[in-house]
Amino acid sequence: MDSFFKRSFFLRKNISKLVLISIIAVTAYLFRDRLFLNSRFRIQTGHQQVLNVHEKGRISYVSGRILDLKNEYKVEEKINREESVITVHGRIDGSIDPVLAPVFNSRNYLTEIDLSDVESACSAGFNPLYPVALRRLIYFMPEAELFDGQVWELNTCKGKFNCSYMLKFNDEKASVEILCSGSIGDSDVAVSGDFAVNKKLNGFDSVDLEITSSTPELVSVWTFSDRKK
Repeated sequence: MDSFFKRSFFLRKNISKLVLISIIAVTAYLFRDRLFLNSRFRIQTGHQQVLNVHEKGRISYVSGRILDLKNEYKVEEKINREESVITVHGRIDGSIDPVLAPVFNSRNYLTEIDLSDVESACSAGFNPLYPVALRRLIYFMPEAELFDGQVWELNTCKGKFNCSYMLKFNDEKASVEILCSGSIGDSDVAVSGDFAVNKKLNGFDSVDLEITSSTPELVSVWTFSDRKK
């Protein structure tokens, strides 16, 4: 009889433990879901977006000559993706500084970004006079579960150019702070900025970057800002 009660006691005790473990597991899952905000980031494709873009730059030559440049325009973009390759088709409509007219030889553009090729994150299309090509760095944000305070690194240009990204959730909104430094070709380059991830975690509502590039001949400082309409 005593052994029966002992077995019953231990059985009830084990059941209680299982129930407690189940409650903890469910609570942890729900907390995890809230913590990550269902936050597996992935660039949305097959959609169109309209951006208002403001760009301002100052180029200082060793000769003492200084150029102040400014672009303000609207961009209509369509983003597609096949495996690791993101393709951006865009059209520009607005004011381009005459000095940069040769760079904008067409108001239409096509940009391909291969996420499997980290070397292309820095080198593809980089121009120290107008380093807007580094905007592609935002696409190299990892497609993974995101959480407040997450930090990751990107090493590119054969280890000569390094970026640090930090993710922040404020009022259930995600934003990323980026800091980069190193060399690209003959240029010493520094990048800082923020970009706001949209609520669906599949793109960006805004991007703000400040990029400084210097060569033996010049120093250029640019601010790039775009806002999704």
